[in-house]
Amino acid sequence: MSLFSSLRESTAPPVAVEIAAGRVSAAALEWRGGQPVVALHAIEPMPEGALVPSLTTTNTHDRSAVMTALNRVLDKMGRPRRISLAIPDVVAKVSLVRFEKVPPRQVDLEQLVRWQVRKSAPFPIEEAQVAYVPGIRADDGQEFIVSLARRENINEYEQLCAEAGAHAGLVDLSTFNVINAVLASSGAPTTGPSAASGPSRAQSTDDWLLVHVSADSTSIALLRGPQATAAQSRRAPRRAGGRDRSEGGRRAHRSHHGRSGAARFARAARRTAAARSRNADGAGMIRSNLSTRPFYNERAVRFWLLVLAVLLAAATAFNISRVLRYSHSDTQLAMQATRDENRAADLRQQANRLRATVDPKQLEFASTETRQANELIDRRPFSWTELLNRLETTLPPDVHIVALRPKVDRKNGTVLTINVLARSVDDVDVFMNNLEATGAFRSIGSREDHFNEQGLLESSIESTYVPASAKEPAKP
Repeated sequence: MSLFSSLRESTAPPVAVEIAAGRVSAAALEWRGGQPVVALHAIEPMPEGALVPSLTTTNTHDRSAVMTALNRVLDKMGRPRRISLAIPDVVAKVSLVRFEKVPPRQVDLEQLVRWQVRKSAPFPIEEAQVAYVPGIRADDGQEFIVSLARRENINEYEQLCAEAGAHAGLVDLSTFNVINAVLASSGAPTTGPSAASGPSRAQSTDDWLLVHVSADSTSIALLRGPQATAAQSRRAPRRAGGRDRSEGGRRAHRSHHGRSGAARFARAARRTAAARSRNADGAGMIRSNLSTRPFYNERAVRFWLLVLAVLLAAATAFNISRVLRYSHSDTQLAMQATRDENRAADLRQQANRLRATVDPKQLEFASTETRQANELIDRRPFSWTELLNRLETTLPPDVHIVALRPKVDRKNGTVLTINVLARSVDDVDVFMNNLEATGAFRSIGSREDHFNEQGLLESSIESTYVPASAKEPAKP
């Protein structure tokens, strides 16, 4: 069962009200000892013509009289908020339709039912309130009992109840309720093995006929066990000058028009002989509902609202905890930032005071002296004799040094730029390899190479020079 279907399903209210031509009646059921018992009942008459049931026109002609009778009945029933409403049979058109294949989706089935009954509707199908329930399932398809009424007429009856303070979320036809009352009784007809023969209709498994006679109409239904196979309803005629002023009656059909009622009943009886009936609790009950505002499962709605409220409360509590946590953290960070700003301000003040006590000339003189001392310290490990000796031992015969420039770099130490003349690139490579082999020359590379007019190769070599004296640890 889906979530939405569970929300739509609801238990029937304990009070049922019937609004008919000439009267309003009601009954309340209670369960005693596992059996339903009529606990309260009431009936109030209405003036003739106050309410005239009709399929196509307005039913209420004296709204004040109808409301007076309805309020009196509801007062006697204890003013229930939820009621089931039974309306006259002639307010709706009942059809029996069959489909060889039933669509699996409810929305597709509803569209198919509406399409099937649209031609027999005396008004546009868009204005119709349609209810349908499964009927006989035979070898040639599934049958459905379809009730068709003008939505405006159903709203008319629902508004009467709403003005009286009751929600009619279950609206059905009177004859259907009579059939359901018979089927719900202990002697209801069944489709099981044949019972003992006897005059009692309630114990028969054969076809049985129900005749429902009321002040405004007469309805006949043919059933096999709990299954309805045919139905017919005719409004009671109102004669004036010897002519029938009724609407001609509303009858159920099987989408075969122009046939006699006897032929339809005979054909229905033959079909039911081969029908496969369901045998379960509530099977065969006509559970149709023409209400435009049906009941919903209040318990399920309350449950899901409670679940939603718990989730919202949990989310709110989580958000509040995070807000408090971040607020506390933000407070601590703000305090730390304030302390750091105060500390920085103190240090700036101390620095300003110290700068105020220092003579700028003395500071500049000390800086100059320090820079000169550092240069002397940097030059102290450098020895030209050691450098020239190393170059002499590594210089190939065909390579001549034409320029030598040392440069002191605080990051890389002493950087040498050596300009040489050679006969070929190979001679320069030999020289560079010899320099690297000494271990005193690092990061050796050729910056520029070209041949001069005499055909000799002029090459500029750059290397980091680490004298042996600089490698030795300083003596104390």
